[in-house]
Amino acid sequence: MNKKNNIINQNRHFTKMYNRAKFYNSSELVVYIMENRFSFNRTGIVTSKKIGIAVKRNRARRIIKEAYREIYENLKSGYDVLFVAKKRSVDLKSKDICRSLIYIFNKAHILK
Repeated sequence: MNKKNNIINQNRHFTKMYNRAKFYNSSELVVYIMENRFSFNRTGIVTSKKIGIAVKRNRARRIIKEAYREIYENLKSGYDVLFVAKKRSVDLKSKDICRSLIYIFNKAHILK
């Protein structure tokens, strides 16, 4: 799951996701989901400076990564998933974000 080629980290990929992917909104985060041509899922996490100082942004990233790791095995493969954290995600626990992700992935029909 956490291999180097499973991460979206190039600007052109982020731009493509913002322009073409379908997005799902919750109070904690926005998730962009788009099919890819691979047999595995690729992920990216965006935490803007609106969230706060670097410590808070890194905490938001860690919480989202952990929540995604917990439900990764239950997802269909072949998707690019981009997480955009909101201010509220910093104050929540991993379980809260996990609950939100399950709701979003269920809505997107990519849960097994």
